[in-house]
Amino acid sequence: MKENETQKGMEQNAAAKEVIYPDGHPIAYQNKDITSKVLAESFKGKSFRVYGLDLPEIRAVLPTNIPTVRVKELRLDNLFELADGTAAIVDYESDYKKEDKAKYLNYLAGIVNRYLDEKMDCPQLRMIVIYTGDITRKQISAEYNIGAVKVTLEPAFLSE
Repeated sequence: MKENETQKGMEQNAAAKEVIYPDGHPIAYQNKDITSKVLAESFKGKSFRVYGLDLPEIRAVLPTNIPTVRVKELRLDNLFELADGTAAIVDYESDYKKEDKAKYLNYLAGIVNRYLDEKMDCPQLRMIVIYTGDITRKQISAEYNIGAVKVTLEPAFLSE
């Protein structure tokens, strides 16, 4: 069969996200993603040099499933639009816990997604944490750097 006839015979099923060939055989819409994920299993001990990236060798292939269904709604303490056009997320803390930084990442991602859902440009976001009680500047780290993502807090201390 000629290429044009094959292409004409293909149907895109948007609901099922698959391509149907004339013989009725479905090809998954994400076939390139699926192939890449299957091949990734054999990447242990290899490098990213084939992609032109100078990174360390792959030590392990880790699970890729990330749970996205959350029953709990994230509730910010405050969200403000500032005069300079930025948006400030304000959270009040009476304790310093490193784990809170993951919570702040979720807040930030949630705000970005809200703007995307509303088809609006997301302003620059500021993450302000106001520490109550006896928490001092020496007890906290205002930066959370996990490589591809870096969150810089703007802390304030009621103890000062």
